[in-house]
Amino acid sequence: MANPVHLSILKEGVEAWNKWRKDKPKIRRDLTDANLTDANLTDANLRKANLFGADLRGANLRKSDLAEANLEAANFTGAGNLEVEQLCEAKTLYKVQLDEELEKQVMGKCPHLFEKPEHETGLGK
Repeated sequence: MANPVHLSILKEGVEAWNKWRKDKPKIRRDLTDANLTDANLTDANLRKANLFGADLRGANLRKSDLAEANLEAANFTGAGNLEVEQLCEAKTLYKVQLDEELEKQVMGKCPHLFEKPEHETGLGK
């Protein structure tokens, strides 16, 4: 389950989220199983965030930073403005759900991210 404080800040909007991240850089962002369907996450700094099992169906991810984010089992079906490069910077894409064409492109560029990740403290559930 997502940290309710983290989720509440993100739901205030990307500007509030990015400011909070800048003000509190050492906090581990936990959005595990967060319902972010249809969210406008344009320019969101989701770097190193834990999005394990998050529902991002229909979300707008234009220019969002997913570098080193845990995207294991997240659902990006129908997400808009999601680029191969954004996904290839993630920590893991194990069991991620993507639109078929995007999945093929990502598999072609960074197939290692679809492999089961090694166990790490705080990764996944």
